[in-house]
Amino acid sequence: MKMQMHGRNATFKLAMASATAIALTLLPRLGLAEETAPPPDYLPIPGGYLHPSCVHQIPSGAAVDTAHGDVRDASGALLAHYDHCEHEARMSNRVRTLAPSEDTPREREIVPADNGWVEWAGQNLPAGATTWNYYYSQITVPPAPVVQNGQTLFYFGSFQSSQGNGDILQPVLQWGHSAAGGGNYWAVASWQVYNFYGGVVEAYVTALMKVAPGNTIAGSIDLTNETYGCGYYNVPACPGAKGSFEEYACGWTRTWQIDASDWNSNQSENETIYLTPAGVCTTMGLNPTPIGSLDYPMTDMTSAVLEAYSKTTCSDPQNVQFSQIYIDANVNNSSETAYVSVNYSPGSNSGVTSNNSPSCFWGSSTSGTTTVLW
Repeated sequence: MKMQMHGRNATFKLAMASATAIALTLLPRLGLAEETAPPPDYLPIPGGYLHPSCVHQIPSGAAVDTAHGDVRDASGALLAHYDHCEHEARMSNRVRTLAPSEDTPREREIVPADNGWVEWAGQNLPAGATTWNYYYSQITVPPAPVVQNGQTLFYFGSFQSSQGNGDILQPVLQWGHSAAGGGNYWAVASWQVYNFYGGVVEAYVTALMKVAPGNTIAGSIDLTNETYGCGYYNVPACPGAKGSFEEYACGWTRTWQIDASDWNSNQSENETIYLTPAGVCTTMGLNPTPIGSLDYPMTDMTSAVLEAYSKTTCSDPQNVQFSQIYIDANVNNSSETAYVSVNYSPGSNSGVTSNNSPSCFWGSSTSGTTTVLW
C-alpha cells in the first residue's frame, strides 16, 4: 500500500486520464461561458471542479492530517505526503470558499447552477448545540440512467462548516466519471473536500467501490473524538510562499470518520480526518498570520443531496430514497461534551436550485426518517 500511494498508483492515473478525456469532450455541451468554464484538465468532484493535482486518493482506513497533507495507516505509519496544490478551484453553488485575508466564507457560484447542487434536504443546527456529530442514512442504489450521455451524478449527505474554511465531509454515491475515476456504473467513496487558501480547494477520497442497482448503501459521518487543548502547531506556508512557523493555538482537535458501505457485499470505504486548531497556512510576511483554521465546528447538515454535472435530460434516476436517517449534535461546556439526539425534520435548510436546465420539476419529500429526492 505504501508503494502504491507514493507511486500515485497506475490505476488511479489511468482513471484520471480517462476522466480528463471525458471532461474535454463534454465541455462544449455544458453551456458555460468561456470565463466561467473550468479549464479543460479539471475534473468534477462533489462540489465543483478541481485540478487533478488537488485530488488525493487514499486507501480505505487511512487517516488524513489535512493541515499538513500527511496520510497514515492505522498504526500511524506514513503512507503518503502531499504538498498543497496551487490551482484555484471551480466550485459549484452551495460550496463555500475562503478568499485571502477573509475570516468568513463566501459562496462562489463560479459554475452555473445547472451544473451543481440540483436539490437538497437539510436541517439547521438546534439551539444550544455547537456542532453536528453524527449522520447516518441508507440509499437503495437506483437503476442506471435511461439516457447515458456522459453525465456525472453525486448523491450524498454531508456535514459542512459554516465558518472558516468551509470544510465538507461526505459519503458519496456516484454515477459517471469524476476526479476519483468511474464510468457508466454506480460506485461509492468517502470524500473530504476543504478550502485551503484563496480559492484553492483540495480533496481526499477513498477508492471507488462499484455497487449494483438494488443494493443497500449505508453512509455515515461520525465525530469519534473531540479534545480541547493548547499547544504549538506547525503551520505550512500558503501557495506561493515559502517556509513555515510554529503557532501557539488553543481550540478543539476533532477526529471524524466518514464511511460508505455496501451491505450486500459487506464492503466499505472509509477514512479518518483530523482537524486541529492550527491555522491552515501562513503568508510568511513580516508578521506571519495564519489564514483560516481547521477546528471549526460542522454547523451545516444536509441529509440528502443530488449534485449533477453535464446533465442534459430528465431521464436520470428519479425518486432516490434516503432512509433510516439519524442525526446527533454536540453541546460543548468547557472540557465536557454532551450529546443531543435530534429529531429529523428538514425544513429551512432544504431547497431546489431555481434556474436548473433542463427543468425537471425537482423537489424532495420527507416522511419520518425518510427523504425522497424526485
